[in-house]
Amino acid sequence: CFNQGEGGQSNVTSKFDACGSWWTQAIGASLQPELARAVAYAAGRYLHVLSPENAHQGALEAASRLLATVGGDWASRVFFSDDGSTAIEVALKMAFRTYMARHHLNSEQEPLELKVVGLENAYHGDTLGAMDCVPPSVYNSPMQAPWYRGRGLF
Repeated sequence: CFNQGEGGQSNVTSKFDACGSWWTQAIGASLQPELARAVAYAAGRYLHVLSPENAHQGALEAASRLLATVGGDWASRVFFSDDGSTAIEVALKMAFRTYMARHHLNSEQEPLELKVVGLENAYHGDTLGAMDCVPPSVYNSPMQAPWYRGRGLF
């Protein structure tokens, strides 16, 4: 986590990402007791939360703040995802549906080839849509994803 310290100095603070993906599994032994306490506390409060059907207080507060600020003049709902790949997939679906609705398009009647603006050397996850949003790379090469078809403007 990056923040500005006193006198404008930059500070980097270690934070734990409890995502549990293969990107976050390198935890040292010194953090095990702290990690165990934090997981037990979260499990006692939330157990398992499937975001599309349930919400907890933290999610409700975050949704309210998002709708009151950055989404204030255009958004009426918030979708929370449990991982980055799914967040990208849902963002794509929402963006494409919004585009189609605003331009009165129907993909069942008119085949569409929609594209996204993508960044060089980007990685958005391992789902099909997320991989197709970036130019060819080691993450979506034929050995990794033989179905890859870049659908962006890179």
